[in-house]
Amino acid sequence: MISRSLLASIAIAPALTLALALAGLLAPVTALGQDPARMRNLEAAFDAADAGSLDLAGATRYARDPLYPWLQAAVVRKQLRTA
Repeated sequence: MISRSLLASIAIAPALTLALALAGLLAPVTALGQDPARMRNLEAAFDAADAGSLDLAGATRYARDPLYPWLQAAVVRKQLRTA
């Protein structure tokens, strides 16, 4: 006979596994978002891209940042609009 506590732990296990997996995936994003210097630098880079004073070569200094593809897109969008 299977006890109720065993059945309860089996039912909770998938939810707990999912919660832990999501926490593990979101931890790096949260940690990156909490760095004020990184955010100021990225904000300045996006402002420069919108102003047209940042090119793709200059944007490569952010190549290790997860937002780098978005910065590239901002640079290219500005270049296409002013071409």
